[in-house]
Amino acid sequence: MKKFVLFVPALCLAFAGLFFWQHPENKAEKALLNLPAGEEEENQELREAWERMRFADPSTGKIPDGISYWERQFAAGLPQRISDRSGPDWQSRGPWNVGGRTRTIAIDATNESRMLAGGVSGGVWLSEDGGQSWTRKTPLNAHPGVVSIAQDTRPGHTNVWYYLSGELYGTSAGATGAFYIGDGMFKSTDGGNTWTPLTATAGGSPQSFSSLYQSGWRVVTSPSDSLDVVYMATAGSIYRSVNGGQNWTAVRGGNINDYSYFTDVTITSTGVLYATLSDDGPQKGIWRSVNGTTWTNITPANFPTAYNRIVIGINPNNENEVYFLGTTPGFGFYHFYGSSDNWTSLWKYNYDSGNGSGAGGAWTDLSLNLPSSGGEFDKFANQGGYDLVVKVQPGTNHVFVGGTNLYRSNDGFTSPNNTKHIGGYKPGTSLPFFQIYPNHHPDQHDMVFLPSNPEVLITASDGGLHRTDVSNGDSVVWTPLNRGYQTTQFYTAMIEHTMAGDNTIIGGLQDNGNFLVNSADATAPWRQTVNGDGSFGAILDGKIGYVLSIQQGRVAKVALDNNGAVTAFRRIDPIGPKKSDYLFINPLAVDPNDQNTLFLPAGRKLYRQNDLANISLTGQWDSIAQGWMQYLDTLPTNVYADNAFTAVAVSQANPAHRVYVGTNHTKLFRIDNAQSDTARLVSIPAPLTNAAANITCIAIDPSNADRVIVAYSNYSIYSIFLSENGGQTWIRVAGNLESSLVGNGAGPSVRWISILPFPDGTRKYFCGTSVGLYSTDTLKLHVSNAVSGTVWALEGAGVIGNSVVDYIDVRPVDGLVVAATHGIGMFSANFMPVSAAHEPLSAPAARVWPNPAREVLNVEMQSIGNEPITIRLFNGRGQVVRETDSRQVPLNGLPAGLYYYEMVGRGWKQTGKVVKVE
Repeated sequence: MKKFVLFVPALCLAFAGLFFWQHPENKAEKALLNLPAGEEEENQELREAWERMRFADPSTGKIPDGISYWERQFAAGLPQRISDRSGPDWQSRGPWNVGGRTRTIAIDATNESRMLAGGVSGGVWLSEDGGQSWTRKTPLNAHPGVVSIAQDTRPGHTNVWYYLSGELYGTSAGATGAFYIGDGMFKSTDGGNTWTPLTATAGGSPQSFSSLYQSGWRVVTSPSDSLDVVYMATAGSIYRSVNGGQNWTAVRGGNINDYSYFTDVTITSTGVLYATLSDDGPQKGIWRSVNGTTWTNITPANFPTAYNRIVIGINPNNENEVYFLGTTPGFGFYHFYGSSDNWTSLWKYNYDSGNGSGAGGAWTDLSLNLPSSGGEFDKFANQGGYDLVVKVQPGTNHVFVGGTNLYRSNDGFTSPNNTKHIGGYKPGTSLPFFQIYPNHHPDQHDMVFLPSNPEVLITASDGGLHRTDVSNGDSVVWTPLNRGYQTTQFYTAMIEHTMAGDNTIIGGLQDNGNFLVNSADATAPWRQTVNGDGSFGAILDGKIGYVLSIQQGRVAKVALDNNGAVTAFRRIDPIGPKKSDYLFINPLAVDPNDQNTLFLPAGRKLYRQNDLANISLTGQWDSIAQGWMQYLDTLPTNVYADNAFTAVAVSQANPAHRVYVGTNHTKLFRIDNAQSDTARLVSIPAPLTNAAANITCIAIDPSNADRVIVAYSNYSIYSIFLSENGGQTWIRVAGNLESSLVGNGAGPSVRWISILPFPDGTRKYFCGTSVGLYSTDTLKLHVSNAVSGTVWALEGAGVIGNSVVDYIDVRPVDGLVVAATHGIGMFSANFMPVSAAHEPLSAPAARVWPNPAREVLNVEMQSIGNEPITIRLFNGRGQVVRETDSRQVPLNGLPAGLYYYEMVGRGWKQTGKVVKVE
């Protein structure tokens, strides 16, 4: 079988980090906001290696196929925090004004104030007021990845919408080098307010890539057929349905063992279809069809022989004219962008007669008229097809193309002379300091024109949604439409740890740098501080300073005013390490008892900064020698050439100044009296022996440095271990987050662990995972597959749900807990003062059969005997269609389709899916 390689573009992460909704107020802030992502462009291979290191099954070196689907099914059986127990409600903290990566935007054909947009890990969002405010419509336990949205625009059918899941190019909630699949297509029959997965495309095989439905590029509906005709472009296939998605037929491709990775499809107002399939499949090329079933290859004879992703733009003023914009390695327009070759072709097709092939259609190669003047950031770049879009403006022949930047050509790119750079990066910007186009964002994915006024353009990019009036000629002014569109992807979170009630949060954001908010109001604006890909950092006690970093270990000491504006800065990472020595998102830790001391891993080496307070904020952006020393001990290369430190933590008490360090090859080290110049790294026994197991987090008990938790992030291994003797021995405490004692199966990837101490000496433990935030009051030994020990319960089921949680920070003085999600923003709750009692019960093992079911659904739960339970069955719109206290659920009278069941007992809840058949 052909293997997917999920691509994360290098430069969208290295450069797309500047997001201005207001102008810098002073020179220091302006300089820091425009900092480069290091002295040279990001190394794409390094970032891909970082993702693979974190998630791959150590025994195979790959992410388990289909794990996104499978782990969500696993999470459905985990308990939730009981609603009536003492404890807080989780609150969104934003960012309310910053959008995340967005692949698709659509305007309601009956009401242009209604817009639907899709975040790649944030779900479907609906605006009823032209983008001034947004509401998430994807359930929190549903697959959050949206790649394309389409409405049935036929009169009488406009309440029907579809969206396709499963991003294939650029996903970061998962990882590169393996499938991180979707869950097929979803359908709404009430204008996009509620969504139901289409049974025919849902799930596939949960442990493998077994269906081309599990990935997607585009969904379109037929505006002219009497039947409910829908098309979708998936990996390897163009599918057609004539009954609103109930059944599908592959009309191009369809062979899972031999297919084109990249596809696209679009349709004219009269039902003429165009499709593209990349050159790696047997049905490669550019195709045309007038009925959706019979297709003609119209690829011109002189078209490039190598082509990957090709997107399509139909001219609405003359639908016989179609533009094709694609990545064509070795052909077309060339630009060395960042660290890679970028080849792009733009072709125009004019249909004339017959089936459109040969003399029936005329082709014009416009590739060499793509923007080629200016510096590196001015020329057209598509980053391997990650960011590609082409549209023709209604009422004109102006053609808009998007890659990293957005361009408008007033003559349809028939010449290179009438093109304007109108979005993305700021025209003329360059390294080492670069800027973005004011109030816009690089990396374009989609665009729409307002039907009533085609001069109004709305774009979807890695920075969310933006609107402009393009009638102003060269003066193109953008307005962000991100208020309430909470689709941001955080890697980290930082709070001040000594000031009870302080509302400051800083988060490290993918693509957008380090953003700060200083208010508990969920609608308070967040402000960017240091750009790039936001990474680890610290708010020093009393806010006497800030340590912030971006990708690959670039660390800055920063001064901020009360509004988050940068007043002074200095880059402070040590002279010596190369950029490639650091992890893509590189850890660091400040000593909680000595804020003058900072620990920074750099690949195989560990550095200590001893003079943080005395580093002057001179506004310079280069490495320094002041205050740095390197520990003599380094990781060997004779066993593992990629050996690297991946986690570091510093103790607070008993004893203080103890450092634990973990690696990507399961090794653990301890440094006692780490502030001493003679301190050494001492190897301690590791909980696991898997060669490539990655330690993602080390959590030290704040009052006992001998008590330490180690978490591994890889799939298919056991993830959480506790030591109470300084790392000499370990016990397994992942409990019900694992499907077995050895950690294989469908258990989630663990991203972070934090410990919150209470005044009575008890503890609450928080665990961020790929399927949500979990907590427990007691860590217990995992004895066997039948006795899992620790019971982790889902926190924030109604607001965080099963979103990826990458980081958790806690403040014991007031019980503040902050959770950073990779897809729907930041959340917080206060757990002080609360008791550590009322542990939720784990859901008992259940057998739900048959599935699919025809007349009755049976439930067997022998472990709880005759204990009363309530079973409810929901349809895809969230409506209760059956409720019973019996362990048999009658299905008579229900239409065939996908349903959800919920079983509730004493202190536990369990959910799942069932298919009803005729």
